[in-house]
Amino acid sequence: MEKYLDNLVIVDAISQADFLEEIDKEAQAKLKALLKEVQSRMKYTAPDISMIAQYSSLKNISTPEGRVTLQAFNSGIKSYSYRAEYLGEKSYVDSLNDFGYETDLGGYNTQQEFETAMAGNPDFHLDINIDWTGDVDAQLEAFVAELEKNAAQYKEDPSKGEDLFKTISKVQPEKAVFALNPFFYSNPLDIYIQKLNMADFEKKFMPYEQYLIKITHKNSKMVSDAIRDGNERTGRLLDDIIRMEQEIEGEEQRHYIVHMGLVPEYNRTNEVLWNQITQLALDNYTKKTKKYVEKMYNDCMKHVILISDEKIQKMLEERVIALALRSISTALTDVYNAYSFGDYSPPQECGCDEKAMAAARAAREKAENAAHNELIKKNMEAKEKFESGELDENSAYYKKIIKPYEVKVTSPFFEGMVGPYKSGWKFNMGGLDFGKMQQHIRNSTTYDGGIEIKLVGGEAGNFEGGLSVFGRFNATKTEGKSLSMSDIDITGGAKADLAAPGLISATAGASVSSVRGSKVFGSFGFTGDNLLSDDIKTYLGNWKPDLTIKEWNGEYEIE
Repeated sequence: MEKYLDNLVIVDAISQADFLEEIDKEAQAKLKALLKEVQSRMKYTAPDISMIAQYSSLKNISTPEGRVTLQAFNSGIKSYSYRAEYLGEKSYVDSLNDFGYETDLGGYNTQQEFETAMAGNPDFHLDINIDWTGDVDAQLEAFVAELEKNAAQYKEDPSKGEDLFKTISKVQPEKAVFALNPFFYSNPLDIYIQKLNMADFEKKFMPYEQYLIKITHKNSKMVSDAIRDGNERTGRLLDDIIRMEQEIEGEEQRHYIVHMGLVPEYNRTNEVLWNQITQLALDNYTKKTKKYVEKMYNDCMKHVILISDEKIQKMLEERVIALALRSISTALTDVYNAYSFGDYSPPQECGCDEKAMAAARAAREKAENAAHNELIKKNMEAKEKFESGELDENSAYYKKIIKPYEVKVTSPFFEGMVGPYKSGWKFNMGGLDFGKMQQHIRNSTTYDGGIEIKLVGGEAGNFEGGLSVFGRFNATKTEGKSLSMSDIDITGGAKADLAAPGLISATAGASVSSVRGSKVFGSFGFTGDNLLSDDIKTYLGNWKPDLTIKEWNGEYEIE
């Protein structure tokens, strides 16, 4: 259709100047110059929309100034719509009256009255009413009968088309031009010219009208579909914002998650969609509607001005203008709807007391830093104790850093442990306990043991013991240093021996002598000699292995 419309412009208006070439070339030139001047003044320019197109972002159009501009733009669109409606109905008033209808154009008998009432009136409203005053059905039946009769007559004799066009002109007054007989007028050439221009007008106006109706409907649907899809997307985001507002109780958390997180995302989505939809509406208006409205008016009116019947000329002009305004109104409404899409919600306008939240956040960070520093301090102290070998095994540092890597082995009489801090073992069996623990950090070994026998000679279960005494010893030896009395702690009295056949040999005691001085002594070991039977010992002879392991043996002077 666009290709067809673009070619219509080559069909120029016909005037008397086209028939003067062989009669008076000078008169022909003057008349053509006059027609060009008149036609140049008949140009129509669709409204410029820079007042709204200057807003290039949703954020800008959402300002108070942008909203006021949008409102003013919408008021202008309504005026185009009212003019299109008024002129469109006015151009058919005569034909409606002929069929028994009475048209009330809102009480405005002339266009001047209508324009005066609409100017500067934001509350203006146009109410057009069409009512019937006569027997419409009877008049319509009479019209159809007359039309069929004249059409049949024209078919038999094409020279009798005058009656047919007179009948059609009751519905379309402009058809009366085709019913004129040139021979009844003093200037028959003028009649021929009017008929030719009327024919060219119809050849152009009808396709322009069809195109503009279809393209504005198509464009409106594209914009409305885009707006609907956009509203669905932003609607889901808005639902998330509302839901999170209700679920999050903490004001600060709600502020940063919803107001400073979800709301900006909502704004960005609206902004992107707004740009897409407004660009679509602007392209529809400038590249389609505006372009072909201007072509339609300029192309059709150059024929209308050459029709001498002023009433018909006025009616056709009103029809052309009504189509132009109706198309523009529809396209500009799409622009308005596109620019009205979405909303922008500045995060700083969420209503939260950011100063109070900042103060609370600063206080919390200060407390967290203090707690963190205190933890660092405690860890450093624990580290120093660890490195010095004075680590508190109940400390959090020990439990977190050391304890997870300790490996322990237990049995009814024996416990063993290997770890990064210390490794050792402990034996405990009725009346006797002994242990050895090596401190890896201090590189020292501690021996600890005790004996408790309540017999004066004799046996106790599997144990053989001497004097009933108790003894306790504790000695710590550092690698590379000899033991001193400060490294040993022995308590007890007399000498106590304990032996478990084939297993343990232990001694603990203390003696005081004015000659030899006081001393303490103790030993502990394991023996497997008694596990060998006499037959095995005899068989082995000098080759009998030494099955005794001495873990500790010492005698120390007391100064």
